[in-house]
Amino acid sequence: MFTTFRYLMVAVLSFVSVFAIAQANEVCHDNDCSPSLQAIALNAPENGSITPQRTEDFKNAYLKVKQYLNSVASDSDWQRKYANSELGGRSCLRLYQLESYFGDEYDKNPDFRAFIQEQEPDVKAFKERCFESSRRALNLIRRMESHCPEEKDRTENLEGTTLTALPNTFMKLGKELGYFDEEGNLLKPFTQPAAEPDPQEAIKQQSKRKQIQHLEEQVAQLPVGPETQNKIDDAKSGLEKAKPRLGLLKGALALMGSRLGTFLPGPIGLVGKAKTLNDILGVLSNFKPKLPFPGLLSKIGDLFQRGKKLGEKARALADRSKKLKDRFDQVQDKAAKAQQKLQRQEDKAETLENQLADLKQKKEELTRKLEDKPRSILEELHDQVAKAKDEAGKLVEEAKKVNQKKDELLDEIAELEQQKKEIEDQLDALEQETEQVKQETEQLEEEVQAAQQEVEQAKAKEAKLENLQEQMEDLKPEDVLAQELKLCRSDFEQMLADLTGVEQTQGKLRTKLGKLLSKPGRLLDKAKDLKLFQNRLKLGKEGIPVAEKTLSKLEDLSQKATLIGDIAQILTGKETRLQQRVNDIDGKISNARTFYDTRIKDLDQLQNDLLQLVAEKTGLNDKLDQAGSNIAGLENQVNDFLNRYRLFDEETDCLSLEELREKLRDIEQEQQTTEPEIDEALEDLEAAEEEAEQVEEATEALEQEIEEEAEVKEEEKTLQEEYDTDTQLEPVTKEEWSESFQVERPYWDAVFHPDDEVVEGYKGRYFEVRLKDADQAVKLLFGAGEYFLSRNDFRERYGLTVGTFVSEALLALKKTDREKIKVFIQGSADIVGQATFSGNLDEGYFYDAITVLPQKPGGEQFLGTPETRATPARNFRNEHLPNLRGRFLKEMITVYSKKLEPILLEGSVKAVKDEADRNAVIYLFLPEEMLD
Repeated sequence: MFTTFRYLMVAVLSFVSVFAIAQANEVCHDNDCSPSLQAIALNAPENGSITPQRTEDFKNAYLKVKQYLNSVASDSDWQRKYANSELGGRSCLRLYQLESYFGDEYDKNPDFRAFIQEQEPDVKAFKERCFESSRRALNLIRRMESHCPEEKDRTENLEGTTLTALPNTFMKLGKELGYFDEEGNLLKPFTQPAAEPDPQEAIKQQSKRKQIQHLEEQVAQLPVGPETQNKIDDAKSGLEKAKPRLGLLKGALALMGSRLGTFLPGPIGLVGKAKTLNDILGVLSNFKPKLPFPGLLSKIGDLFQRGKKLGEKARALADRSKKLKDRFDQVQDKAAKAQQKLQRQEDKAETLENQLADLKQKKEELTRKLEDKPRSILEELHDQVAKAKDEAGKLVEEAKKVNQKKDELLDEIAELEQQKKEIEDQLDALEQETEQVKQETEQLEEEVQAAQQEVEQAKAKEAKLENLQEQMEDLKPEDVLAQELKLCRSDFEQMLADLTGVEQTQGKLRTKLGKLLSKPGRLLDKAKDLKLFQNRLKLGKEGIPVAEKTLSKLEDLSQKATLIGDIAQILTGKETRLQQRVNDIDGKISNARTFYDTRIKDLDQLQNDLLQLVAEKTGLNDKLDQAGSNIAGLENQVNDFLNRYRLFDEETDCLSLEELREKLRDIEQEQQTTEPEIDEALEDLEAAEEEAEQVEEATEALEQEIEEEAEVKEEEKTLQEEYDTDTQLEPVTKEEWSESFQVERPYWDAVFHPDDEVVEGYKGRYFEVRLKDADQAVKLLFGAGEYFLSRNDFRERYGLTVGTFVSEALLALKKTDREKIKVFIQGSADIVGQATFSGNLDEGYFYDAITVLPQKPGGEQFLGTPETRATPARNFRNEHLPNLRGRFLKEMITVYSKKLEPILLEGSVKAVKDEADRNAVIYLFLPEEMLD
């Protein structure tokens, strides 16, 4: 990276000697290259994908750059600056940037490469120019960052690849052209742009006296005298005169704008009003009277022609007004822009005056320095004089431009004043014409309104007679009325079935309500009895307190009993409300029955009234046919008849039928609402009764649990007294037996056996029980060749263990479940003494015939049918020890617990020497139906 940076600096510094002749202000001024170069958009990121659009963008950019270079090919000044690397400004920086990226795109875009090969006769020269442009761009960026960084930033913000990509492009193109190796080391020197001979250098070769004389002449010729001052003053004076004129013009335009704003709605409004009058007259022209109205139609025709001409005048005024407004807007916009131009030129003139004062001071300073014959600072004075000369030349040029702009601005103001006068004259004429058309429109409007009234009066006379005849014709025919009366009676008679239906439904409701009556009271009594029963259970059995867990269950049941009592009380209140509602419905049904009977009588009277109305209608129709134009008196008679006939029509509409139907709907709705509530109350009652039964059963079950807890405490007390110990029983629950794979207690362990049918016919869960002695050491073991322990020894070592095991295994179960549990015992022996051991039966444990369940082949399962195995009283062998040991343990368990009757399994001799196999194993069996 350091190497790359070093050669970037070489590329930049290689231009220093050439660029030393360019001034800092030339670097920043954007005068050398066309600003159109900045408008060349190149929306293609440096490492973007190659697409047809990207290629097209680069082609267009290349052609625009080439067109610009062709345009400056004959510009010697531009070419000189380019050759001497004196071009500056952001537009030239954009030119260098674009040319460098053309070289980069040439290498990676095949389509663009083919395009360039068609355009460029010498591709190598093209790539050299691209590389040269990247060098120039980097150098120009460096100088712009020093003197005018904001100009560099403006170029950076243009669309397309950023300036930050230039160093990479420079190195990449340099490597391809052989200027750098892959590590970025310089391989050959850069080509220096040829610089034109500098006239100043020739002067500097002369004697110092002649150099000073030359510099004095240059300073004396600086155009900073009265002539330049007069140009600036002339510009300022002209601009100062233009300011009040432009101010007056803008003020006049503002007033005219207000006047136009007030005037413009007038012609537009006249167009609208004329159109409205013509629309009205068009409608009036369509009036064709049935009665004679002399002169009315000719008057309408004349007004229609006048309205048409007036509309054309109004539209012409509106069009001219719009054009005048458009012209006014243009003039006003030009005046505003002229104001901006004036301000800019005033600012520029002020700047020039300040610059002239600075140059005068510089001239005086240079004159003093040269008078002192400053040979030691001669080189410095050369630069200062050249700079002052350049600044003075530019100042004179700018003063000319300001004067030219001043003259153009004065001419523009004069033109705007003339246009303002023309607009004002046209506005005066339009206002007069508009007022005249307005008066004509108002006169026409009055006449149109009068004609409108005449037409309306004529129409009213014709309409009144037609209306009376139409109303008589529109009356419902008498045969239809008669049919409606008949249908009304029929509908009422059909409603009788609906009335009967609600009466029957009401009977059902009363039947359901009867099932509810008095039951909530009985349920409340039962809840109270349950509470008493539960309170007695809380006192415990035989003086043994109820366990906390059981007491908690009792509390839950007690709360349920309380809730049942609350529900019973709620149902009692609901029972009362439902009773009242059913009584209310009874009253409404009675009212509907009375309404029905009354309406049937009214229908008979309406039949007689219809006959009288028919005769009166015939007489009035005859009078209307003969009435002519005089209908004033007849109108009242007809209107009175129409009112009575329509009132009768309403009666025949059978509106009271809907009233009865509404009454029945109301009754049905109340019945539909009440019946579910009765059903819900019955369901709630049934649910509460079921809940009461469940609570009663649960309470009875808890009573049994309390009795079982008392039994555990009693058994625990017996063991503590008999063995003088503080043993605490922890009975195994049915859930623990069902779900556990190992049950652990202080005096015994039970490990789940994976076979669910160890003994034929006994299917369920098996546990191997491991008894612990008094020291809680695991396993019941016998000595070599022994099959019993003395009773005292067994009592001391295993009596408490056996009693605890039996109690803890059974007491948490129901009595019915205890009877289903079986205990199997299997004795065992190891292989020691299998061929040599011989023993005799002890008189105290003389087991010469032992009943066992025989082993199945394989030795892991047993048959369900018992068999007896004989044991010789003398000289029994090692294979007899397993059954003898099992028989001994069965007897001991029976002695210490009457709750279990163990079953012996045929014992086995293990094929290894292991003292741990000199034992008897207990299997606890729980049938699967009990666990389910």
